[in-house]
Amino acid sequence: MQKQQHMGNPPSYQSAFIITDLIKQYFSLHIRAFGPSMNPTISNGDLVQMDAAKIAPPKIGSIVLFPQHERLILHRIIRFRHKRNIALITGDAALKGYATIPVDDILATARCVIRNQKTIRLNTRSARYFGLIFYFTRPLRRLWFKIRLQTTDCRQQTTDYRPQTTDYRPQNLYPYQNNSHNSHPDSARGRDG
Repeated sequence: MQKQQHMGNPPSYQSAFIITDLIKQYFSLHIRAFGPSMNPTISNGDLVQMDAAKIAPPKIGSIVLFPQHERLILHRIIRFRHKRNIALITGDAALKGYATIPVDDILATARCVIRNQKTIRLNTRSARYFGLIFYFTRPLRRLWFKIRLQTTDCRQQTTDYRPQTTDYRPQNLYPYQNNSHNSHPDSARGRDG
């Protein structure tokens, strides 16, 4: 029987060390995901069930937990380089680039994500393949993002050239001039009426 521990507090350096220690003791635990790097697979605030890497060894396409700069990061493995004992990892939301980590630094693999009272399995073959397909469509996502950005820029430029609602009548150009008489404070007519 595996022990389970629920950790749902905001991330801190201390909680990162505690989670690391718990996982190294072969725990299966839930952690709260923070940040957008794994969208749409794991959203900000989702609860993710993690299994220790020694219990559930990571595979290509697996989402793994590893330490980086005193924080714990969730990213997807896109490739192994066995000769150098490293894994290439990236977030699902990233449009380009990847990072490398030593395989020995991987603490845990994601089993499932709990979102809106629903459990979504992440450790199945189809879920891993879907994640890899999502990774390999990055050039298309970059193109879509660029088109979307240009469309947004065009919309902003068209709104910049719309006629302003400024009133160009002459009385707005001369603040002390009134249609009936000069209402300047130093004017005799302005004081007397």
